[in-house]
Amino acid sequence: IKSIFGSILFEYECENNTIAKTVYEANLSGANLRGSDLSGSDLSGSNLRGSDIDFSCFSFSCKSRKPKTDERQRIQLCHHFLSWIKYADDATDEEKAIFENLKAYANRFHRDDVERL
Repeated sequence: IKSIFGSILFEYECENNTIAKTVYEANLSGANLRGSDLSGSDLSGSNLRGSDIDFSCFSFSCKSRKPKTDERQRIQLCHHFLSWIKYADDATDEEKAIFENLKAYANRFHRDDVERL
């Protein structure tokens, strides 16, 4: 697995190796994944703690449901999720309650150049 800059982030060798097997075994903790297209990757069980996922692309599939993440990444994802509710024309009362309950958490988002909710 290489970064967008060409440096090797992770190597895995086994008989009949595939990209899917390599990603499954990958420890991407601390990796610079900024701008990476990870759609279609099986991230279940992958260690993403400490990796930079700004401007990355994750797919909404069962393959991306169980990665190991850190608080910064969870806050980032929560901020994006809540922005969908904030700008929805048809947000339900339940969604509005979720928004209010999580807004302070999501506003701990690490980027200074992003509007707070």
